[in-house]
Amino acid sequence: MREKQTISLKTISAKMDGHNWLKSIVENSLHGIYVINDQQQLIFANQAMCDLLGYSIEELLGQNFQMVLTEESIKIVTEHYQKRQRGEPVPSSYQFSIHRKNGEKKWVETSSTVAHDNDGLPITIGNMIDISWKKEAEAELRESEEKFRVAFSTSPDAIMLTKLEDGKCIEVNEGFLQLTGYTTDEVIGKETLEFNLWRNPENRNQLIKGIKEKGFIKNLEAEFVAKNGGIIYGLMSGRAIEISGEKFILTVTRDISERKLAEEKYSTLISEASIGIGMASADTGEILECNNAFTEMLGYLKDELIGQFQSKIDADPLVDGKVTSGFAEHRDSAKGEMLERKLITKSGQILDVEVKATQLNLSGKNVLLGFFHDISERKKEEAKKRELEKQIRQKYKMEAVGVMAGGIAHNFNNSLAAILGSLEMAKRKIDTPQKVQGYIEIATKAALRSRDLVSQILTYSRLDAHKCGSTDISLVSEETLTLLKSTLPTTISISYQSVDGQNLMIHADPGQIQEALLNLCNNAVQAMDEKGDLQIHLKRVDLHEEDFPAQYNCIPGAYIQLAVKDTGCGMDSETIGKIFDPFFTTKNIGQGTGMGLSTVQGIVDQHGGMIKVHSSLGQGSTFELYFPLLNGYLEEGPIITKDTALPHGQENILFVDDDKMLVYLGEQMLTDLGYQVTVTDDSNEGLKLFTENPDGFDLIITDQTMPNLSGKELISELKRIRPDIRTILATGYSNKINEEEAQQMGIEAFCMKPLNMSELAQTVRRVLDREQ
Repeated sequence: MREKQTISLKTISAKMDGHNWLKSIVENSLHGIYVINDQQQLIFANQAMCDLLGYSIEELLGQNFQMVLTEESIKIVTEHYQKRQRGEPVPSSYQFSIHRKNGEKKWVETSSTVAHDNDGLPITIGNMIDISWKKEAEAELRESEEKFRVAFSTSPDAIMLTKLEDGKCIEVNEGFLQLTGYTTDEVIGKETLEFNLWRNPENRNQLIKGIKEKGFIKNLEAEFVAKNGGIIYGLMSGRAIEISGEKFILTVTRDISERKLAEEKYSTLISEASIGIGMASADTGEILECNNAFTEMLGYLKDELIGQFQSKIDADPLVDGKVTSGFAEHRDSAKGEMLERKLITKSGQILDVEVKATQLNLSGKNVLLGFFHDISERKKEEAKKRELEKQIRQKYKMEAVGVMAGGIAHNFNNSLAAILGSLEMAKRKIDTPQKVQGYIEIATKAALRSRDLVSQILTYSRLDAHKCGSTDISLVSEETLTLLKSTLPTTISISYQSVDGQNLMIHADPGQIQEALLNLCNNAVQAMDEKGDLQIHLKRVDLHEEDFPAQYNCIPGAYIQLAVKDTGCGMDSETIGKIFDPFFTTKNIGQGTGMGLSTVQGIVDQHGGMIKVHSSLGQGSTFELYFPLLNGYLEEGPIITKDTALPHGQENILFVDDDKMLVYLGEQMLTDLGYQVTVTDDSNEGLKLFTENPDGFDLIITDQTMPNLSGKELISELKRIRPDIRTILATGYSNKINEEEAQQMGIEAFCMKPLNMSELAQTVRRVLDREQ
């Protein structure tokens, strides 16, 4: 038999060699082609057959074909083989499963025919293709059909399948039968108009029109007639589908009869109200009803909102599915509080509203009934008022700085005298290094004192948004005292006492607290005619309900008392009753606006505190400010000392400043620290130097205020060329950028001029050593 197999194989090969085109077809066929002898042994297989089975040709030839069959396939293949050998009719093709060499299961389809070799023995010649993908698709289709069948039959909503062409009903589910009261036999094969389903046939026309125009329709409110004549209100959605080449309409209808009855009860009240009213599902946020005032407020038609989710018109972020944070806050609030919200109009504008919402149960459904009041105009007026207050407060800040101008000039002149005198003496004593060193130290101290004074004045006078946080009022008081000592006439004796020490924390804006303290102190200086004693006291007190005057809505507890006492002219009781009124002043025309104490009163009120005044004519005045203590005392942190060492380096630095003297000094300082320094007094030239060699620099130090490109603009250009370049921005003063904005730009350090060598050395080293 083995000899016969070999002869047969040779014969087949010989025949193909004699017909090169035949051989080419067999070898290059994408179908597996095989030959099996009467012993079910494989005596020929092309490359596609080998690839399909995962064996080489040598591994296949001579093997029983059943070696690749799965257990369930052996019977099928054997039966077909035997019938074909006996000449009985069998299908031209059939399917079965196989195991590849690696154990992977595949589904294949084969077709074969019986022939005879040269010895007259029967052989089976067949081809085989992989249909695993087809089987998988069929399984998925069956699973999908089963899911659809289950969903169709078990859905509580009414589902109907009708022909698009003639409207005849093909299938309905149990939900439809229960809703309408009909039986299957009464609706299948009939048009919906035949059994009078539609109360208003126009609803059917809307459904068909929407399906034909868009392929679907969503949330169509329709009225139906049940078998017993009852009216059913439904919310219908439909979609066109195709089955076996024929078009159908699949509709899903939700019973909203209970909702409609509830709507009718409240529709008149809601529609006639002048305030916006809306009702939504408390669970999903679906808008169920709204009145005309609400739609007019938002610019929508009623039909455009009903059935939508409240997130469509709510500017708050989503927190739970389609429900926003504001909606959830109203829903979860047991008090029905009045809250401010922001809504989005149809045109995309943001609308400020006040909302009071109440949760109700209507026909077993939890709903949220909201009352909306448009407060956009009020918010605009409040914003204008805040801006005006901000401008008035800033004006008074400048007025206060003006009051201190004499002291400022006096201290600056003293500092300049110390600097110039020390430098003059240093030049004269150039041959005496020890004396020169002493003069330089005096000049340095005077310069730093002037720098600190400028910084304090700028901090006080800047126009910034107020930011409240945990504030150590003792530190604010001490900083303010430092500024006062530098600016008030020397004829004023200033003393400060903090009974409870450091770290007295309140929730406050430090700038506003300093502003209030400076206003009181300036007022005291004028009351003393620039001569007398000014005392500032700080201590913790416990206040009870009876300690608060009627006009204050304060809570009893621990407070910080900040007292400012002067030895001035004092006030009578009539004047004390008016001093906090806006624009009230005892000064001559042109000497004040009368807004200082009014500003102090406003600051105290904003911080939940109170203010008391003790005064009498000729006996001076004491102003006591009280602020709620925040969480008692906080432990004092560790004392941090500055590192006075001068760190060195060897990196390449580009130094840019439009002041030639500062360019020279910067180059000398950095070179003395060991760095390789390139300098320029032109920002355009600095950009050119960097552009020509962007990898040649490790750090850029630039001034902010310069002709051509500002420091901010220069750094933006440099980081566009090389994003990882380290940068330091230095400025004496700028209203174009601050430290926070610099950080947002990716600037590694923001420094205020003048920088001494120690600060410069440590800042440069810190920036260069920082990890990217």
